Amino acid sequence: MWPTVNRYYRGPRTEFITASKLKGTQQVKLSWPLGPSLERAALLLLDPVIASGDTVLAICREAERRSIGDRSITVLSCYASPEAVSRLLNETADTRIVVAALAETVLPSGWLVPPTHGDMGDKLFRSVEQ
Repeated sequence: MWPTVNRYYRGPRTEFITASKLKGTQQVKLSWPLGPSLERAALLLLDPVIASGDTVLAICREAERRSIGDRSITVLSCYASPEAVSRLLNETADTRIVVAALAETVLPSGWLVPPTHGDMGDKLFRSVEQ
């Protein structure tokens, strides 16, 4: 997603933030480099698939904690559950969410319905770790 979106911004400053969690829990682990201040930067979060919204919500909260969230945050996603979209809108300040397709729902176990035939993050990080 990043190469495509990056073409629409002039000289963007990019930080790659990783967020992971154990499926079925709300325990999120963030890795956010301590780069220069983003205080006056527009914040655009890219997440291909949002099931429960836990990881995106954790990033939004960390942005607010770092005083980055004093302006709007835009989240772009390819596929998300309606529950996650609602949760993000209700639990974050001034957040816009753009989603290409909505799932029907998300199961308590964290899987989207209809399924995506595997978790995007699991596939990405499993291939990197192996």
